[in-house]
Amino acid sequence: MHLLTGNDRPYVGDDLKYKPDVEVASYVADDGQCVTLVDTPGFDDSHEGVSDVDILERIADFLLSE
Repeated sequence: MHLLTGNDRPYVGDDLKYKPDVEVASYVADDGQCVTLVDTPGFDDSHEGVSDVDILERIADFLLSE
């Protein structure tokens, strides 16, 4: 994602560390079209106290705010 967007956001990790936030990165493709990438928390997370419903609510909140 960093190669496409040209910046160091969103966080990209190489582990299974829990990431609670929805993150957005945008870039302009070679044909001039704006592309938006949306990175969401994963389902079936092993993080204690976080259910799939919690994650779905975070994604829905993000989509409703855009």
